[in-house]
Amino acid sequence: MSYKKIFLFLFFILLPTFSFAAEKSLYDLDWLGKDKKIFVLENRYFKKDGRFSLAAGGGVTTSGAFVDSFNLGARASYFFSEQFGAEFFYHTLSGKENETARTVRNHGGAGSIPFRIIIQNYYGGLLLWSPFYAKMNIFNLIVYFDWIFGAGMATLSQTNNKLEVATGGRNKTETIENHSGFAWSIGIKFYLTKMFSIRTDLTAIHFNGPKSSTGDTLMYSHYDATVMLQMSF
Repeated sequence: MSYKKIFLFLFFILLPTFSFAAEKSLYDLDWLGKDKKIFVLENRYFKKDGRFSLAAGGGVTTSGAFVDSFNLGARASYFFSEQFGAEFFYHTLSGKENETARTVRNHGGAGSIPFRIIIQNYYGGLLLWSPFYAKMNIFNLIVYFDWIFGAGMATLSQTNNKLEVATGGRNKTETIENHSGFAWSIGIKFYLTKMFSIRTDLTAIHFNGPKSSTGDTLMYSHYDATVMLQMSF
């Protein structure tokens, strides 16, 4: 199993155990009678409304057949209410051709030159929506968390080897290009204290990039899974 699959497995393994509840939830208990209803009020101990947060951490790129990449990043967010906020992010990546690309190249035998794009960095902004405030029991320890969705725009810088492909390997000069595209994220914020929390996020950027050396463009999707330590003020 590759490290990408292991990371995604650990990233999402807790999802099936989530139990969601709003601050005011209504339950019907038929055995008490048709007219019996129970309201459960769960006080929100960890609040986001009016709070500014900074987060830093890293992770791996989970897309790209010919490239393995790690990233470091930072996020700054502010929530206008318990459900809505905004966030700015910046990530820098270190990517290189992986074993799949080296196998395709197959120097000295039958093979070809794989066209690949390596993302160098990206930044952007998201509008955030946090509809769920929930908790789960882990070995009798109650863990509180928010599930946060984001959508916005991002700009990225990438290098590619389209000159190498076009010249049959004679020109290995990397081409540098910048692109803008649609960005979205889904993340979970696990609260440690009122000031500190752990953020796990899957961030995606969809952009139009070069299609090998033909001059045409193709829609690409870049995905990063990250874990960050967040501080709220």
